[in-house]
Amino acid sequence: MRPSLVIGSLVTTLVIAATASAGPIYNFASLSVGNKVTNLGTGPSTIGPVSAQGFSFKGGTWLPDRLTARNEPDDRGLGVCSETDSQCRMGLTGGGDWNELSQLVNNEAILLSLAPGWRWTELWLSSFDGGGTGGSEEGKIYWGNSLAIATLLSTSGLTFDFGAFGSAVEGNILSLAGSSVVNRNARYILFVPDGPVGDNNDYLVYGASAVQVPEPATIRLLAVGLGAVLSRRRRKV
Repeated sequence: MRPSLVIGSLVTTLVIAATASAGPIYNFASLSVGNKVTNLGTGPSTIGPVSAQGFSFKGGTWLPDRLTARNEPDDRGLGVCSETDSQCRMGLTGGGDWNELSQLVNNEAILLSLAPGWRWTELWLSSFDGGGTGGSEEGKIYWGNSLAIATLLSTSGLTFDFGAFGSAVEGNILSLAGSSVVNRNARYILFVPDGPVGDNNDYLVYGASAVQVPEPATIRLLAVGLGAVLSRRRRKV
């Protein structure tokens, strides 16, 4: 086999190996204190290479809002509290309609950011059920390399609902039919409920998995190194 073909084969193997594994789940529910509704504030909350921030649409614009974390059976992960502490049950358990990602009063959103050099492999949701307005609860994700929520919302996105996961209240949306349209290399993933304000479409963003992808410069260095090794071996033959 020609050296160039050997190098190409080895580099391809390296890239595939780096992206084949789903990687560990970076579990946002672990941010909950005492497994109760926990106020994480309006700034980003980071686990591993993934950061999350909450937003709500008020006064005609998207503004940072309080990210919340819960850790109860079938109700675990991140939501947004754009209402009062009492409505969101801060420091308590249960009653997730307000402290989940919803649009009961305001449109809410959760923006996940991925560190450079990583690739999304799984995106897990929790607390889905059949109790949404007009049927099963629905949500939507958007993706891209812009931090601007309006820009992300201008793309086509991907819609999902409780029934997509069968009878389970949790699921990985990147395992669904049609999820092949999602750009796994996008820097940002935006989660929103699907429907008009007032609908009872609420859920939690449980966690994400990602793997590191070799940088192009690393691949080029590897190719150069392999080429040098093969060249030396050919001269010795």
